[in-house]
Amino acid sequence: MGNFKILIIAVILNCQPMWANAQETTTNEEATKVESVSTEVEAPSESNNGRIEKLEVTGSHIRRTDVEGPSPVLVIDRAEIEKSGLNSVGAILRRSTVSPFGGSGSTVSLKGLGSARTLVLINGHRAPASGSSYSSGAVSVNFVPVAAVERIEVLKDGASATYGSDALGGVINIITRKDLDGYSFADQLTISETNGSDSNRMSLAYGSSTAKSDFLTSVQLNYVQGSRTSDLDYAKDLNNSFVFSTNYVGDSGIQPGPSCTKLDDNGRCAEQVSPKQVTKPSYSLDWVTDAKYRLAGETSLYTTVILGYGRSEDEFPNVLNTPGQHIGVDFTGAETPSSWNSIPDYSGGDTRVWHRMDDLVNKSISHNYNGGVILGVRGYVGESDWEWDVSANNQVNINETHEADLATLSGTRAAFISDQYNPFDVSNRNTAGMAIDAMNRHRYMVNWVEGKTNGGLGEFLGFDWASAFGISAANYEYSDNRADAILSGDTMLQSGTAGKGGRQLYSAFTELSGVIGKTLEVQLSARSDNYSDFGSTVNPKIALRYQPIKSLTFRTSFGTGFQAPTLQDMNANVEGFNFLVDQVRCKDPSLGNSDPNSSDCATQSISSLQASNADLKQETSQSFNFGAIYQPTKSFSIAADWWLVNVEDTIGANLDDLLEIEVLDASAPLNKYNTNIIRNGGSPTGKIERIEYQLTNVGKDTANGIDVDANYRLVTSIGKFNFKNEFVYMFHREQEFYEEFGREEQLGQFGVPRWRNNVTVSYSVNDWDFRTVARTIARTEKNVRGIGDIESVTQYDLIVTFDPSWAGEFQAGGINLFNIRPRFDTSFSTRINGSLYQGLQTFFVGYRQDF
Repeated sequence: MGNFKILIIAVILNCQPMWANAQETTTNEEATKVESVSTEVEAPSESNNGRIEKLEVTGSHIRRTDVEGPSPVLVIDRAEIEKSGLNSVGAILRRSTVSPFGGSGSTVSLKGLGSARTLVLINGHRAPASGSSYSSGAVSVNFVPVAAVERIEVLKDGASATYGSDALGGVINIITRKDLDGYSFADQLTISETNGSDSNRMSLAYGSSTAKSDFLTSVQLNYVQGSRTSDLDYAKDLNNSFVFSTNYVGDSGIQPGPSCTKLDDNGRCAEQVSPKQVTKPSYSLDWVTDAKYRLAGETSLYTTVILGYGRSEDEFPNVLNTPGQHIGVDFTGAETPSSWNSIPDYSGGDTRVWHRMDDLVNKSISHNYNGGVILGVRGYVGESDWEWDVSANNQVNINETHEADLATLSGTRAAFISDQYNPFDVSNRNTAGMAIDAMNRHRYMVNWVEGKTNGGLGEFLGFDWASAFGISAANYEYSDNRADAILSGDTMLQSGTAGKGGRQLYSAFTELSGVIGKTLEVQLSARSDNYSDFGSTVNPKIALRYQPIKSLTFRTSFGTGFQAPTLQDMNANVEGFNFLVDQVRCKDPSLGNSDPNSSDCATQSISSLQASNADLKQETSQSFNFGAIYQPTKSFSIAADWWLVNVEDTIGANLDDLLEIEVLDASAPLNKYNTNIIRNGGSPTGKIERIEYQLTNVGKDTANGIDVDANYRLVTSIGKFNFKNEFVYMFHREQEFYEEFGREEQLGQFGVPRWRNNVTVSYSVNDWDFRTVARTIARTEKNVRGIGDIESVTQYDLIVTFDPSWAGEFQAGGINLFNIRPRFDTSFSTRINGSLYQGLQTFFVGYRQDF
C-alpha cells in the first residue's frame, strides 16, 4: 500500500502543467452566502476591456454579480470541509440535514426523495454515472478528490426547468479549486473498533496558472480493509430468519444435521454465519483534471477529464435453494441416496434439505470503470456582455462482475442424488461439476452537446433584465449482459439482467431575470425535453427574492419537474428471487392456515421476472419553497425554508403489496398492474412457482418539511467561537403505490425519522481548532414493524486541528466518540442502520499541506 502511494505521488510530481480549470466560477473569497451564514464577498473583478466578470451560480444559466439568488443554496466551503474531519464529499453531505434520511455508499438523497432524484454536477456540468445497472440512475459524489474540492453547492430546490431530468430533489454542484499554485496533499487514516473497517483515503493535487492558461490535476486513492463477517460483534444476529446451516425434514419434523455445533430454541441447527463469509480489501482510484487555455481576445477553451476505477471482492458460501420454497431443496424418496438413511429420524421418504456449502465458496470480484471528458469553448459576442458557451460532455460507465464457483441448482441436485456430495458427511463432499464461472457486464454511455448564451437586456418596467437561452442534444446507449445460467434461474440466490437500448434527447431552455437594485428579483425559467422513447415534457419555474431591509430577505419559488425512466427499466429483463409471504395461502382458512406461524405464512424465496416495459413514462413533480433569512449582524444569522415536493406517476412495483391485493381480488394484479402470479397447477391456492411483473407508473410520493439553519460567531480575547445548528423537520413523507391501500405516512417508520438536528460548536485559538458535533435523530420503528422502536439517539464527534505556519495541517478526532450504537431488526439481520447512524466508533488521524 505504501509503495503504491509513493508511485502515485511520483506520477503527479512529474506532470507538466499545460492547461487549467474548466470554468470560471467564484473563488473561495467569492463564496455565496451560506444559507444562514454571511461571508464577505469579494467584488467581481474587471476584465482587461473594462467588462465586469460575472459569476455562475448553481440553479441559473445567467451569470451575475450578486451571488445570492431567489433559490436556497447551501455552500460548504473548503475551510468547512477541512475542519469537518470527513474525507469525502458523500460523507460530508450524508451527515448534513440536507439528506434527512441519510444515503447509501457514495450517493446522497436530497429531501429524502431518493438519490436518483438528486442531480450531481461538476463545475456546472453533469457528472458521469458510476456503479452497476442496479443503481437506478444514482450518481456517486465521491469521484472528486478532496484535495481538489473548492466548495460544494447544494441547491435545495427543484431545478428541472434549468437542468432537466434528475433534479426533482435538488442539485449538488462540486466546484474544483481555482487558487492552487503548487501541490496539495491530504491523507486520512480511519481506525474502527471493529476489525475490518479501517480505511485510508489519500489525495494529491497540482495546480498552476500563467497569463494564458490555468491547470489543476488531482488523484485520490481510497483503501478499505477487508473483514470476516463472523468476527463482527453483531455476527450472531445475522441471517437469523433463515436456516442457512444444515437441517433436514425427518419423519417427525425438522432436524439438525449430525455435525451441527449450535442449536436454536427450536432444536434446529443455528450456525448462521460462516467463517468463510469474507469481504476482501477494496479500493478505488479517481483522477480529475481541469484545464483552461485563453485563446485570442476573451475566448477560452476549457476541459474537464474524469477517470475512475473501483474494485471490490467478496466470498460467500453457496446456499442450497429452490425457487418457490423456503431456502432449501426438496428431494423425493426415490432421489435420496442410501447413505442418507443413516441420519437420525429419517427412513428414506420425501425430505427437504437446508445446507450452506462452506466447502464451495462463491468468489465475486467487481470492477467499475467510469470516465468523462467535458470540452468547451466560451467567449463574448463582440464588445457586448453577452457570453456564449458551447460544450460537449462524453461519459462512459462499465461495471464487470466476475463470479467464480457459483453453484447451480442442476449441478448441485445431481451431486446430492448421486452421493457425490453428502451434506451430512463432511468426509464425502466432492464439489466437482456443482458450480460454474460467469461474467456479468453493464455498459452505459452518453454523448451530450450543449450551446447556450446569456447577457443583459437593459432596463424596462423598472427592472434591470438579463436573459439566457440554449439548446442541447444527447445520445444514450446501454447494455446488460449476464451468463445464461443466471438468466435461466439455475444459479441459487442470484439475479440476472439482460437487455440493451438507447434513446435520443433534444432540449431547449430559457431563463429571464429582472432585478430592482437589491430589493426585488424575479426569475422565470422553462425547459422543453423531447425523448425519443417516451415523449416530451415541458417544465416551468418562477422564483422571487424580496429584501425590504438590509437584514431581512424573503424568497419563494414554484416549479414543475420530471424524472426520466431509466433505460434499464424500459429495456431490461431481470431474473431473480424475492423473499415474500404467500398471502393467499397464509390467509386461506380452507388450507388450515389460521395459525400465522404455519409454513405457508413463512417467508419464501420465489422466482421472479421483472420484464421490460417500453410504455413507461416520466415521473412528474411539483415543488414549492418559501423561506426567509434574518441577519441583524455579521455575527448572527438564521434562515428557514418551508418546502413541499409532490411526485406523481412514480415508477416501481411492490410484490408484497401485490400479493395482498391478490387476496382482495385475484384478477387485479394481472389486469391492473401487469403482474402474473403463476401457481402450481393453475390453482388459485396452489403454491407460487413464479411471479412475472413489470414496473408501472402508478405511484405517488409527497415530502413536506422545514429546514432551519442558525449561525453565531463570537470573537473574544481568548479565541473565536462559532455555534451552528442545522435542523430539518418533516411534516409529511407520504407514499402511495396501489390505490387499494391509499397513501401511507412513512415518517417514524424504519429509516425515516421525522426530524434530525446537528449542533456544531467550534473554538479557534492561534493554530488550534477544536470542534464538537452532536447529531440527533428522532425515534423510529424497528424494521420489523410492531416489535419496538429505536429511541431518539444522539452521537458525538470530536475533531482537533493543528495548523502551524511552519508545517501543514494535522488533524485527529473521533466519530461517534462514545460508541452509541442503536440496534434495529430486519428480515435478515439485527445491526446498525449505517444510512443514518455512525455504526461504529472510529478514530482518525490526518495530514494536509499545500506546498
